Amino acid sequence: MEKVTKYQIYLKRLDDELSKYPLIVKLEQKCNVPKAYLALGSGTLIFLMVFLNFWGQLLSNLVSWGYPGMY
Repeated sequence: MEKVTKYQIYLKRLDDELSKYPLIVKLEQKCNVPKAYLALGSGTLIFLMVFLNFWGQLLSNLVSWGYPGMY
């Protein structure tokens, strides 16, 4: 019997939630990378950009252009 870790359960749950978004499904098919890894990698990149100030000016410019456009 295969042992399932709690991390695999969380990855499966995240993958199921991300399956609801067609853009992420299409990106997964193009990149051949699981949806959960794409989401976690993107979140990690944003975390590093914010807290370690990598490309801080670029990130603030993207937010200043994108945020007002949403409302």
